[in-house]
Amino acid sequence: MTNALVTVVGFTIVTYCIYLIFFRKRRTHDLPPGPKGLPILGNMRDLPPSGRPEYQHWIAHKDLYGPVSSVRVLGQTIVLIHDRDAAHELLTKTSSKSSERPTSEFANNLCGYGRLFVLRGDDKRFRRCRKMVHQNLGTVISASKFDDAQDLATRKYLLQVLNGPSSLFRHLANHAGGSVLRVTYGYTITKAEKDPLIELIELSASQLGLALVPGAWAVDIVPALKYLPDWFPGAGFKQTAKEFSKVAQKMANVPYEFVLSQMASGIQRESFVSGLVEQHREATQGEALTSRDEDEIKTTAAVMYLGGSDTIVTALRIFVLCMILFPHVQRKAQEEIDSVLGPHQLPAASDRERLPYVDALVKEAYRWSPAIPLGLAHATSEEVLEPRNERDPRLDVFGYGRRLCPGRYVGDTILYLTFAQTLASFDIRKAVDEQGRDIDVELELGCGVACFPKEFPYTITPRSPAHADMIRRVDAGRLEEVTDSDSLDIKAIMSKWND
Repeated sequence: MTNALVTVVGFTIVTYCIYLIFFRKRRTHDLPPGPKGLPILGNMRDLPPSGRPEYQHWIAHKDLYGPVSSVRVLGQTIVLIHDRDAAHELLTKTSSKSSERPTSEFANNLCGYGRLFVLRGDDKRFRRCRKMVHQNLGTVISASKFDDAQDLATRKYLLQVLNGPSSLFRHLANHAGGSVLRVTYGYTITKAEKDPLIELIELSASQLGLALVPGAWAVDIVPALKYLPDWFPGAGFKQTAKEFSKVAQKMANVPYEFVLSQMASGIQRESFVSGLVEQHREATQGEALTSRDEDEIKTTAAVMYLGGSDTIVTALRIFVLCMILFPHVQRKAQEEIDSVLGPHQLPAASDRERLPYVDALVKEAYRWSPAIPLGLAHATSEEVLEPRNERDPRLDVFGYGRRLCPGRYVGDTILYLTFAQTLASFDIRKAVDEQGRDIDVELELGCGVACFPKEFPYTITPRSPAHADMIRRVDAGRLEEVTDSDSLDIKAIMSKWND
C-alpha cells in the first residue's frame, strides 16, 4: 500500500512538472526584469532565506533590476514593486485589474483563512464584508463615535506603565489588543498580565503569519498533495492546518458569541459587532441572522481585531524606539503639548489639529518603518502595462485601491492618542548599564507579515511627580471599570470552544 501511494505521489509531481513546462499558458507580455531561473524550479533559489526579514531580501532587487522586478517559482509569477509611485499607479489607478488576491491552498483552503475577507478575491463576499466596515468605521465621522472608548483605553495604558514600567512591551501589546477589542466587540480586557482574548489574538496572528509565508508549504506549490492521507510521510502539514483551523474558528466565534450574550442581557457596550446585529434586526423587523450574514459578521470582525492588533503594536514599538533615537523630536513634541494644552492635561482626539507636530510625528512613524513593509500580495485579473516610475513622497501604509484598509481611521486614532498621551506624561530615554553608560539601540525587525521590532532596552519615567499624579487622578472612577474576562459569559464561551 505504501509503495503504491509513493508511486501515485511521484506520478502527480512529475505530471505537474510536465504541465508547467509544456501546457501552462504563456504570458503575452514581457515580464519585468529579474534573476535568471532554473528549469521547472524557476527562481526557487532566490526566495528569502530563513531568518531574514523578507523585505530586506527583496529590496536588494531594486538596485539590481530597477523599480519593478519579477521572479517565477514553479510556474507562478511574482511581480515586486519597489517604487512608491509605481505601487500607486498599479494598485490604485488600475485597482479594477489589480485587486485580486493570490490563493494559498494551505492558508485559504486547508486552514480556512479564506473566510477572512482580506484574503479573498474581489468577489461578492469581499465586497459585502468591506461595505460593512466602511459604513460603520470607514469614515472619520463613523469612527469618531469610539473616540471616548479609545481615550479611556489609553489612560488605562498610562496607568499600567506608571505602575509597571519594566513591562512596557507587555503593556503595549495589551493596549493594542484591548483597544481593538473594545471597538470591535465592546470587550474590556483584564488588568492582569494577560487577557484570554489577547492570548487568543496573539496565537492566531502567529499562526496566520506562518500560514502565509510564501513557499513554506509544499501544498501551495503542488496542490494535489492535499489528497494525501494524514498518516502519509510528508503530510504533517494537514495536521498543522487542522490545528490552525481550530484556533481560527475559536478566534471568530468566542468574542462574537460574547457580544450576543451581552445583547441578550441588555448590557452590551456600543461596538462594531453589536451595531451590525442591531442594524440587521431593524432592517428585518427582528428576524434572525442567516447563516451567511452571521458568518460574514463574525469573520469580518475577526479581521478587524486580528489585523488591527498586530499593526498597532508594531507601530507603538517603533514609536518608543524613535523617541530613544531622536530625543530632540520627543522634546519638541512635549513642548508643543505643554504650550497648547498646559503642562498637566492629556491630549484628546479633538486636540489633534491643534498639535500639528505630534500629528506629523505619527505620520513619520508610519513612514520610518511600516508595520507591514511588504503589504499583502495583490493578484491581477487582467494584464497591466508597466507604469511610469516617478517619485511620490507618500507612503500609504494602509494599502492601495480596493484593498485600502477600511478600518484605518480607528487604528490611526489609537496610535495618535497613545503617542500624544505618552509624550504628555512620560520621558523615554536610553537604558544605562551597571557602569551608568547609555546602552545604544537600533532598529532590528523580525520576520513575518507584520515585522515586529525586536525588544530593546529602554527607560520610561514620569516627566515629574505632578505628571504621575495626573495619570493617577484622571477619570479615576472610569479606570476601575469591570473587566469582561472575569464574567461568567466569557468563561463559559471559552470553555465551550476549548472542548
